[in-house]
Amino acid sequence: MKQIRFVIILFLLPFIIKAQDLCKTIVLKDGHKYTGVIVAANSDAIKFENCNIENRPLVAVFTSDVAAILRPGTGDTISYSQLKKEMRIQRFQTNEKARSEKKEKKLDQVLDTVKYVHYGIIPYQFLTRSSGLYLRFDLKKISLEYRLTYTYAFASVNNYVTGGVLPIYYDNYYFQGINNSFLFFKSKPFKKNQIGIILSYKYWWHGNQSIDNDQSGFVHDDVDFKEIKSTYMNGIGAGVEYTRDIGNNNFDCNFFMNATFTDFIAYSHVVSLSGGANIPPYAYTQTYPYNETKNRPYINLTLGFKLGYKKQLTK
Repeated sequence: MKQIRFVIILFLLPFIIKAQDLCKTIVLKDGHKYTGVIVAANSDAIKFENCNIENRPLVAVFTSDVAAILRPGTGDTISYSQLKKEMRIQRFQTNEKARSEKKEKKLDQVLDTVKYVHYGIIPYQFLTRSSGLYLRFDLKKISLEYRLTYTYAFASVNNYVTGGVLPIYYDNYYFQGINNSFLFFKSKPFKKNQIGIILSYKYWWHGNQSIDNDQSGFVHDDVDFKEIKSTYMNGIGAGVEYTRDIGNNNFDCNFFMNATFTDFIAYSHVVSLSGGANIPPYAYTQTYPYNETKNRPYINLTLGFKLGYKKQLTK
């Protein structure tokens, strides 16, 4: 009766089902026994990997020749309800695994897989008088780098270039501030020379400083006229960078140079140095103190180098 039940079960299976990765005992009607992992079964035949032979060759037998399949370990015959339950669980697990693998594949395409991580210091950036830290990830297709730098005030410089063709102001060297920069490169970990783009946000400020006339529009264009101004400003910038990798193994060392353009919005509080509105020999109509808000375009040309550590995360 058990043999007939088993044949009926197999006959009702219209599709191929992968069995659990366990070596079951397959008993044939002629008395032969096999120990194998069933990989496929339908109403015509059963295919299994022979566990008794090295490399587990595939063996196929006719379903009509099978007397019973015994559970590994206990030797119990697998009943109809148990087999049905195992197959249902197995189908569910197979489908869940396929969905999970598909989801992971899509996720990998979006997020990539990290190959290398770089981190270290930027001792000094020439022409922009700044230092800071960096963190970089090399992904499958792109490299992402974040730099946090601090711009030093350099008030001892006396800049006598007025506004005009170039966006240069008298108080440029008084500023100090925080720079957040994001850099994007095409990921080529073993390529020494790379060119990428920069997006940045900057917040700069200076306190009460005696500065030359920056031709704000409220005072006469006399370059000898003095003002006292406190300013803070923030801006969004973009640019390009060339970098040269001169490191070795885990030692990360890069020389870089870049050019960026930043559009600042500056908020200033201004007073005259003498505190008066009419200063001979000119008649100034602006009443001090006053507040002003204006856009300040700013061009940066930077040379610098990075020192740090590089670690490979995945093959």
